[in-house]
Amino acid sequence: GILTPEMFEPPVATMHPACMPPVEITDNSMSVSVWNDESEIKFVKRDTKWIDIVANGDKAIDFEISYPDWIYVSQNTGTANPEKRIFINFSEVADNKEGEITVKNIADGKIVAVPVKVNIANTDCNNITDGGIVSVDANTAKSFGWLEIEQLGRGYGSLLEAKEKDAILNYEFFVTEETDNALLEIFRFPSLNSTGRIRIEVSVDDSEFKTVESDSNDEWRGNWRKNIKDNVDKLYHQIGKLSAGLHKITFRAVDKYFAFSKFAVYTSERKENNMASAPQIWSQNLPTVENSWNLYNINLMPRPQRVAPKHYTESTVLVDDTIIYPKKYGNVVSKKSIIDKGNTIFKEEKGAIKIDAASALANTEFANSKNGNWTYCNSESHSRTSIAMYTEVPVQIHKEESDSPYLSYKIKTTGGEYTVWGLIKLPQEGGCYTTIGFDGKLIARENHYNKSNLWRYEGEYVWRWIPITSCELDAGEHIMQIYSRTTQIRFDRFYLTKGIELPPMDMDW
Repeated sequence: GILTPEMFEPPVATMHPACMPPVEITDNSMSVSVWNDESEIKFVKRDTKWIDIVANGDKAIDFEISYPDWIYVSQNTGTANPEKRIFINFSEVADNKEGEITVKNIADGKIVAVPVKVNIANTDCNNITDGGIVSVDANTAKSFGWLEIEQLGRGYGSLLEAKEKDAILNYEFFVTEETDNALLEIFRFPSLNSTGRIRIEVSVDDSEFKTVESDSNDEWRGNWRKNIKDNVDKLYHQIGKLSAGLHKITFRAVDKYFAFSKFAVYTSERKENNMASAPQIWSQNLPTVENSWNLYNINLMPRPQRVAPKHYTESTVLVDDTIIYPKKYGNVVSKKSIIDKGNTIFKEEKGAIKIDAASALANTEFANSKNGNWTYCNSESHSRTSIAMYTEVPVQIHKEESDSPYLSYKIKTTGGEYTVWGLIKLPQEGGCYTTIGFDGKLIARENHYNKSNLWRYEGEYVWRWIPITSCELDAGEHIMQIYSRTTQIRFDRFYLTKGIELPPMDMDW
């Protein structure tokens, strides 16, 4: 089950990280983004680049593209819903030409112009700096001391692994403009060597070899956690000055089994990048190649809804009584309608009160957030379209409620004993402490993590209904406060009930 992480227990990688979707979309304009986040498209070699046409609002945009006859585009009319990638290359006679592509939003007539320049580098080398970077696949060089492992590259391609100490690899690359601050980035396969070191030596243009070493030679060391998430250990070496022209870079194995799939040389400021996906290629004589996020129209399946039915007194190896509701879609509502619920008091109906935590964004006397940098993120409710509240600061623990950020909701009860449930996602750091209060009086202080009422790993990064506390409330109006004494806890819903039933499924909310 490890290749289906949402079904694998414990699903600690599920739903990470969260993002912040717009609450309401009213913008119907068009924007155009250019390959490599540049302001223009510049070709220094025979290549395919692209622009992305984006509908900024929630409506599709029809567009029309104009361009000189020496530029080729994958299509000159179409619809962006919400995005459309247009592939671009050029004719054989286009060297040293300059022009522009214009994209017209047919609805409002507005035009975005993208300059295009062709200036082919005078070299037979295939590795040419383009947009301030040259990226080289490791398996383009061969050596008797290195083993090529096919299909184990990061995303695509092969991996090279050092089988002998002092084994050499040589590569050539071409720099189009002189630089004083060239930077080498090596994409190392994130293997471990708990009792030894992981090193490689680098020489540029036959200079003295310099050692590049990984600090992540065992679990929890160096960047191990980030490497696991990214499936790569990125190592760096400052090259310094490089003149325009052809250069040689040599790698020499220090420790056996050092393995990498790619390296890059930056001749301008490094940009965050992926460098994992296989290149997308289009030519005038081939059919259009769609980018993967436009090719399929996929509706995500609902996730199972989890309920922790009781408190655990210690960490357990296996929790076997967690209740998992079946996968069923809930009712999709607008995010604005969730916030608008904070404009009125939350009344008890049929012995229960339902509160969407994000109604606190209304910032009214009925629902608000206090004492912290509260924001919102995606949640799983309303058929995976809802939003939840959390504090956007690094994880920290507040010892006192007076220092803690909190959510506040005004409720109206008929009186009796109530159980307070919370649909919550817990962070991975230390204890996860909450406190419930009514009318300024603290009722219960809880730790939901690590040898307390939830098992440590099964509770990580998973939305789960948690029975926070039980309390007596008189009939009438009350103010309920939920203190996030541990920051980064995410709150989706609260459910107060006088019965013994579990919280309702998403479809019954």
